[in-house]
Amino acid sequence: MRQLTKGLWVVVGALTLVKGILSGNPPLVKNAPTYFINGPAKNFRDAVRSEGFIIPKEDAHWENPVTSECECRSLCWTYTQCLGSSTHQESGKVICRVTAKPPHNLTLVDNAGGTFSFWRSSIDYALYRVFEDFLYLVPKATMNYDDSRAYCERIPGHRLGMFKDISLLRVLSRIHMTTGMELWIDLHNSPDGPAWGDGVLLDKDLALTVFRTLVYINSDTNPIRVKMQNELDDNPAKNIRGFVCQANLGGLHW
Repeated sequence: MRQLTKGLWVVVGALTLVKGILSGNPPLVKNAPTYFINGPAKNFRDAVRSEGFIIPKEDAHWENPVTSECECRSLCWTYTQCLGSSTHQESGKVICRVTAKPPHNLTLVDNAGGTFSFWRSSIDYALYRVFEDFLYLVPKATMNYDDSRAYCERIPGHRLGMFKDISLLRVLSRIHMTTGMELWIDLHNSPDGPAWGDGVLLDKDLALTVFRTLVYINSDTNPIRVKMQNELDDNPAKNIRGFVCQANLGGLHW
């Protein structure tokens, strides 16, 4: 059997989703505990909080000692250009850093005792809400597959969406209907068959019941192409679409 190292998946019908090229073993996303914080007051913005990361010094607009993480986030709220804040221990003090960069434009630093928070409004999104214990983000931006995956992974606890059971696929359908967007998801072809981005193979029953409309087309230039409404689509490096990031609230099992 010919080994497949590249793949493109499309769900055809009312829900249209696509997945691009992957080669080799994909990196695993850090299972960073992530929390959604509802603003306690009318004018206090909703935030997303993760543990184990801090803003790098070069991306900090300023840093100051504070008494608590809550005070740091409050300082960020009072500074109109602040999009995110972090806290960490240094020489017995709690150090607060704030940044004017959105989370997907930061390269955060690992810090075992650190916390990082950003305002939900710091991302220009079509959807950012909780479904079935997971937090889902659909940015308004459109990208190719590789850039979409990288975008999600730059935000702590987020990854390009994987939908491994029927209940999650129902959520995906709701997301599609809400946004009306064609979305990248993290499903690819592997030597052992269709696999999610973390290497877990697509459940055969799930494939039979949900992905009946997938059609495989052999190609000399790309081992697998997918036929979608009589059109071949095999260029995920150039194809630009929306995408859905998935965040693991509280460090639950993916």
